[in-house]
Amino acid sequence: MSIDHGARWEVGLDHYQAYIRETAGTAILVDYVCADGFRLGVWINTQRVERRRQQLRPERFELLDAIGIQWDPQADLLDAMTRAL
Repeated sequence: MSIDHGARWEVGLDHYQAYIRETAGTAILVDYVCADGFRLGVWINTQRVERRRQQLRPERFELLDAIGIQWDPQADLLDAMTRAL
């Protein structure tokens, strides 16, 4: 059985956009699982890893960046804590 990685990526993007609409947030823990069983946290983490390895397609990077993905959640948290001081 062949896996269509492009279709799977689109499913992940659809889930992420739905999550953003429902929660008004872009932060997702790696263990987050959607109601239908889709492992959105793992999918998001995979996108981050692919970006760090420079393996994420530019058009995918642009889509995720435009909707506000947290590319480095630990750095974002540190920045927020620093601004709060």
